[in-house]
Amino acid sequence: MAYSAYTMRLQEKRLLIMSMSKLTRDNVDFPCWQIPIPEIATYLGIKGRDLHFRLKDICKSLLSRVAEVKRPEGGWKAFQFLSHCEYIPAKTNNGTAVLEIQLHPDMTPFLLELKDRFNSIEFDLLARLSSIYAVRLYEFLHHKRTESGSVTNSHLVKLMDLRKMLGLENKYLNFKDVRKYVLNVAQTQFKERTPLCFDFTEHRARKRGAPVVAIEFTLYDNFDYQCPNLPNINAQLMENMERKSREERKEQVYELFEKHLDKAIFMKMISRLEQKGERFEKITENLELAAFQIAKNPKQIKNVVAYCISAIKGNWARA
Repeated sequence: MAYSAYTMRLQEKRLLIMSMSKLTRDNVDFPCWQIPIPEIATYLGIKGRDLHFRLKDICKSLLSRVAEVKRPEGGWKAFQFLSHCEYIPAKTNNGTAVLEIQLHPDMTPFLLELKDRFNSIEFDLLARLSSIYAVRLYEFLHHKRTESGSVTNSHLVKLMDLRKMLGLENKYLNFKDVRKYVLNVAQTQFKERTPLCFDFTEHRARKRGAPVVAIEFTLYDNFDYQCPNLPNINAQLMENMERKSREERKEQVYELFEKHLDKAIFMKMISRLEQKGERFEKITENLELAAFQIAKNPKQIKNVVAYCISAIKGNWARA
């Protein structure tokens, strides 16, 4: 899917991402998911009295979209993203209006591969990108980085291929507009909203002044990134934590890490600390200290992951 060519509006892409995020590695087929309308409206960023009309328009447009995937020896395959969408009113569904949605079966091999590469947090951050081109670039560059089985941070892409992938064959024909409205915007949004950043270099046909024929992307980790949509740590979530043992507190914090932390960024941060001479035991001590502080002040700690990351970076247990 990262290499497939298609044109899509941002809200259509967000609805597709929302559907894909429901998929688990245990799915052998694509069941019908019923998603509450308020949840969809929030995720897509739409509101107002015409919500249902706009959602219908988004669904019909998405149902008409076709992805094209290259095959060996010059072959190709084209398919739709969705099998169907159905709006079910609240009065016929126990008081809750939902959208029933099903992904197209032909997407199976591509989506199962995609699910292996993206965790739930990454599906969520894709929805926070407000440029459809930033979303597509994140999918593409995230895939390219680990395509070979090891991390590769430099990637040369022909401008013609990039245009096709982004649906820009007939848009922004002057490259300076691609630079301004696509690459620069994506670069800014990556840095502000994702764990991955990039720089890019323009490659020209011959010399300065000649047309741009390729873009070289240089990828690097955004160590300042923290997922903004982590849950509040309130008294109900931390119920009875004060009476738990130190080991139980540690395990509960680890459980929250497992559920909400971007693991790739965390492990790279740990690796960087270890390269600076930090002992892994000290990192564990900082997590345990953070768990103890969270247990003491469950109503005051609003973001357990950010709090624990600060404890590790600041080496709070050094005293």
